[in-house]
Amino acid sequence: MAGLQNEEGNNNVCIGYEAGYNEIGSNRLHIANTRNSTLIYGQFDQNRVGIATTRPGNTLDVAGGIDINDYIRHNMDENTYLGFPSLDEIRMITAGNSRLSIKPNGNVGIGTDLPQEKLHVNGNIRVNRLVNNSDIKYKKNISYLSSEVQKLTKVKGVRYQMDVEKYPDNGFRDQEMFGFLAQDLREVYPNLVVEDEFGHLSIDYIGLIPVLVENSKRKTKEIEEIKEALNDLKINYENLLKKIVHLSDHKSKKQTKEKVEIQNKREAILYANKPNPFTEVTKISFYLPAECSSATLHIFDINGRPLRQKVIEDRGKVEVKIYGNELSAGIYLYTLVVDDKEVDTKRMILTR
Repeated sequence: MAGLQNEEGNNNVCIGYEAGYNEIGSNRLHIANTRNSTLIYGQFDQNRVGIATTRPGNTLDVAGGIDINDYIRHNMDENTYLGFPSLDEIRMITAGNSRLSIKPNGNVGIGTDLPQEKLHVNGNIRVNRLVNNSDIKYKKNISYLSSEVQKLTKVKGVRYQMDVEKYPDNGFRDQEMFGFLAQDLREVYPNLVVEDEFGHLSIDYIGLIPVLVENSKRKTKEIEEIKEALNDLKINYENLLKKIVHLSDHKSKKQTKEKVEIQNKREAILYANKPNPFTEVTKISFYLPAECSSATLHIFDINGRPLRQKVIEDRGKVEVKIYGNELSAGIYLYTLVVDDKEVDTKRMILTR
């Protein structure tokens, strides 16, 4: 009864009662005990075998599950296989090294056979985006950070390298890195440090982000307050300078009147600098009679320390320019000395 209907095909193999009963092709294999289903079907010309199917789509096509007691190995590489080392455990091996391990509790290890989390990777991970569940409906006991931010100053950042020689199987890279020591961080933020069943510590670096954000906001507020205080000081400083200039102009006018009288007696005169206060450049003017033999302009800081001096060769009405980029902002004194005698001293104010 095997291959009963096949009158034109050839090179067929049919094993079992009514095996290949309806087969009309060639180069086929049927193992069955009924005409209605085939246990094993083969296509000799395509090198394909089907188990519980007569339409194999690959070299081996199984219409159902497969039970394996040990491992599945690549016939060209004995060091690459899929193993089942224990009940409910799967392990993928390449080049003789364990690459992927799935434990009975559902933990998955990449580069480790002892995964401590749902996904445990010994090595680096590269992703385009990493997201955490953060919907408020999943959370309770919510409070905003305050004291946690103040403790941030106790955290010490370090530069380090992983001990590759001591732990060659941990997937470490021998390169300089920045971070924290878990033991130190646990003293400040214990909820950001995780300890596994072997006593090894890990850090939840993402958990530090809210603390850093709140600290940044706090520092920004402090900076704004400092800026506001500095602006108030600047306003007070400018008002004080205006008062000083007003008093200086009043005194200068009085002195100028006196100097005009002295000028008639052919004496040297020092005038107030203009503009005053100044930012970029100001001019110091003075009159030197032709009869004087020497003249020097001296500049001092507000405490009377000499900063520079300039010998004046010209006579008559003379101007000397003082540039703001050569001095720091502040109040300065300048004195005209003629024939080793001080003629006058005045103030000038440099602002920014």
